Order: sequence, then structure tokens, then C-alpha cells
Amino acid sequence: SSAAKAAINANACLAAKQEEVIFSSHRGTLTRQQIGQSLPPVEFQLGCSLLGPMEVAVLLQSGLAAVPQGRQVQQNQRMLLELLVSQPPLFQRGVFYELSNN
Repeated sequence: SSAAKAAINANACLAAKQEEVIFSSHRGTLTRQQIGQSLPPVEFQLGCSLLGPMEVAVLLQSGLAAVPQGRQVQQNQRMLLELLVSQPPLFQRGVFYELSNN
């Protein structure tokens, strides 16, 4: 989606700016490899789940469509909702977009 692409571009620009600041402050005294080791990690706000927004949305829909809402279905739904809440807003927005059937 366009929001995910915008987040990736913003994070890439931030990383490039950090690298440029390091290079300009050391003026060639360090190699790129040494600089890469000294940079703090760049945080990407896309989530850290093995399941993507589409998979979470499909699993939530299938759990809600299950006719006998037994104990196991309820536990699975709870785990999915806990996973959804633990992810960044961009991930949550992606799940809701997938649930909207667009």
C-alpha cells in the first residue's frame, strides 16, 4: 500500500541522512564498513510479525465466520488480537484495510 511505501521511503531517507552526517563529520577518515558498525540501528515501523496484515485479516475473518464459536476459536481470536495490538499503527491499518474488502 502507499502508506507502507511512504514509511519505507522515509526510513531510507533517514538512514541516508545519518550516514551523510557521519561521513561529513569524519571527512574520509573512516571506511563505510566502520561507519556502518558505529551507526545506531534505524527503526522501521512496519512490524515484527511472521504474519502480515493480509494473513491476520484472513484469520480474523475465518474465526468470526466459524459457526460453532468454541473455546479454541476464541483462544485463536484472542491471540490474533493481541498480536494486532502489539504491532505498530501501520500494521494495524493494513489489517483493517484488508478487512474492508477493498
